[in-house]
Amino acid sequence: MAGPRYKLTDPPQAALRQTAPLEMPLPAADPGTLGPDDKIAIVVAREPDLSAASVMIDANGTFSMPGVGRIKATGHTPDELARQIAASLSANYINQPQVSINIVERASRRVTVEGAVTEPGIYQYPVGATLIDAIALAHGPQRVAKLDRVAIFRTEGDVRSVAVFDFKLVRAGRMSNPRLMPGDRIEVGYSGLTQAWQDFLQSAPVFNVFTRF
Repeated sequence: MAGPRYKLTDPPQAALRQTAPLEMPLPAADPGTLGPDDKIAIVVAREPDLSAASVMIDANGTFSMPGVGRIKATGHTPDELARQIAASLSANYINQPQVSINIVERASRRVTVEGAVTEPGIYQYPVGATLIDAIALAHGPQRVAKLDRVAIFRTEGDVRSVAVFDFKLVRAGRMSNPRLMPGDRIEVGYSGLTQAWQDFLQSAPVFNVFTRF
């Protein structure tokens, strides 16, 4: 799976120009939600032309379906997606459509954990894993780690964003523990980043909010 299309060594010029919080709520902790590159089967009862044995959700989290058009799938459970499709079909031309969604194949989910952790690297994680889980995969933070400076870099389609977390508060249950998305890059402490990135992250408007850059 391709990683984020940016380098942490590049200066965050776009970020320095735009620091308004991105309207991107943190994903819910539902382990059954769909994500990019997942493959699903769509069954519409008595409508073989609308059914499909295998459909891949694209990098933008969407797929196209006859009679419905392009549908946002990421963040939804299969049952939620089925209800969404049924509502669209009902609004168009099918009376009381019966839709079911099955997961054919889960995408390989990987996260990069860098900075002041015991074993930096790229790790595969299960559906529903969180920031706490990712740092645990890297065998925890180093003793010198600045835990109030943990950044998650994320790419969703053409949208690149970053959020800053105080890991001490996350671990204590006093700050949201975000669910991981495929391709996330976690930086524990900012010492490995360029000065431009350090300046930007230290001036982040709020914790726990993804900001476009």
